[in-house]
Amino acid sequence: MDADKRTLTYAETDPLPNTTMKHQERFVNDRTIGGYLIFTGDDGRKMFDMVWFRERTAGVAGKPLAEQWSAIGPPIQPIPDEVKKLDLFLGERDVEFIHRPSVVTPNGSTAKGTTSGEWILDGRFLLGRTKLPNFESLWVVGYDTNKKAFRYVLLGNNGRIDENIGQWNEAERVFDWKQVNGPPGSTRTSTTRRLDNDIVESHIVAKTPDGKTHMDLTIKATRRK
Repeated sequence: MDADKRTLTYAETDPLPNTTMKHQERFVNDRTIGGYLIFTGDDGRKMFDMVWFRERTAGVAGKPLAEQWSAIGPPIQPIPDEVKKLDLFLGERDVEFIHRPSVVTPNGSTAKGTTSGEWILDGRFLLGRTKLPNFESLWVVGYDTNKKAFRYVLLGNNGRIDENIGQWNEAERVFDWKQVNGPPGSTRTSTTRRLDNDIVESHIVAKTPDGKTHMDLTIKATRRK
């Protein structure tokens, strides 16, 4: 953020191969935001070039915009079949976090709360929310057709950001996840599987660079009756 120029410049954390992105938004005034997004190939040709202006809407916040979105209709491109596999995250569930002894929780611990998931953006992504007594998070899951992989991003009320990339293991009927933004030298892997029609279980193991178990967590989510 450049406060003097009133501009916000973005940088890709996972750019497309042989491609450069330029993405910036400028706060013209209290009502107007202007921006641009350009993708350029290594050969100098523009692959995508878009400019926009956003004006603050008067009246009830979000209502006019929601009406515009409802008039857009179905997405132009078909939704990948892989997205259907995310339905195990749908609905409201009671959730239990079980921490085994580790660096984070030397004596282990348990916490109970709720979790929920719903389709967003024309059913292309799934938005979830998890609430525990001392922690709350929002998370988005989708399928990246460029990477041929699932992407999972979690935002916590403690400032935590987790980015994970995953694959569906058809033989084991399980999602295998790997964190991509962890501390240098550390590793974290996790799995998510449906135990039955009502229970989804995830298991997360994180290791420090010297091989110690930083976290060993099982998350059990049971569908509310």
